[in-house]
Amino acid sequence: MIEQFVAHRRTRWERLRGLVQRARHIRGRLSVDELEELSLLYRQTMNDVSAAQRDFPNDPTTAYVGSLVGQAHGLIYVEPPVSLAKIRRFFWQDVPREYRAAWRFLATSAALLFGPWLAIMLAIIIDRSVAELMVPQNMLAGMKQGETWFDIESSRRVAVSAFIMTHNAQIGLAAYAGGMLAGVGTVLLLLFNGLSLGAVFGALVAYGLSDRMIGFVAPHGFLELSAVVVCGAGGLMLAQALLWPGFEPRSVVLGAAARRSARLLLGTLPFFAIAGLIEGNISPMAFAWPYKLAIGLATFVVYLSYVSGKLTAVRLRLPHRMATSTQ
Repeated sequence: MIEQFVAHRRTRWERLRGLVQRARHIRGRLSVDELEELSLLYRQTMNDVSAAQRDFPNDPTTAYVGSLVGQAHGLIYVEPPVSLAKIRRFFWQDVPREYRAAWRFLATSAALLFGPWLAIMLAIIIDRSVAELMVPQNMLAGMKQGETWFDIESSRRVAVSAFIMTHNAQIGLAAYAGGMLAGVGTVLLLLFNGLSLGAVFGALVAYGLSDRMIGFVAPHGFLELSAVVVCGAGGLMLAQALLWPGFEPRSVVLGAAARRSARLLLGTLPFFAIAGLIEGNISPMAFAWPYKLAIGLATFVVYLSYVSGKLTAVRLRLPHRMATSTQ
């Protein structure tokens, strides 16, 4: 039975195999007629695979024909590589445009993070006893003795940077993914991180360590917290699509929100990496905190210029000005 099945199709399979081998050769080129033939043979052999899997599932011939079809599929449906122009357009045009369109979600995410932060920070500054409830005891005991955990040995800074990048990205991804839980995960993560960080910052200020806190946090904190806010905004975007899709089907609205929020997320990941590098290498360095604050503010200004589209506008104007100046 299998011999008869193979005999009727051997010529087709051999021709398809020859076209695949030629197309995969470095210098091989198929003509238009050969491409059409390859497509036809692929469809016909797909039918052969279905029949072989039904009638001869354990025969080696079935595995061979399936492999041949897989090779042909990779040639016919191969996707073109992403060009550098598309990558530049994504980061210089698509991402800033998405930031501006998502300002309501960004503002809500920032309020969920910084609202509890400021509230608990002020509460601890006013009454130190509140810190006993919010700050881990071993950490608080060190603060009372004027100790911090900000010093990182130079030999460990590369490893620490890698750890910080991964950790921060995990927090951002968790805030983003929390949107699929109707936003509950996103809201809770932002509130929890706001309370936790606000409590630590409040205790540092209450025990006279604010200058050391600013000196360590300022260089990287603006970028790091901005990236967390953006991930939270992406999660809120998904939550809105799930809870209030409007008059369109929920699947359509959720798909659109997923694409928009994914652009925000991909545009934010480089800032997590930059913040991690700064936190692991520049933040622990021993120089005056005003200079570190200046570094943090400078990076934040560049970041805001990017997400607002100002850097893109400058970049687009430069070629025009250069062209007019040479005329």
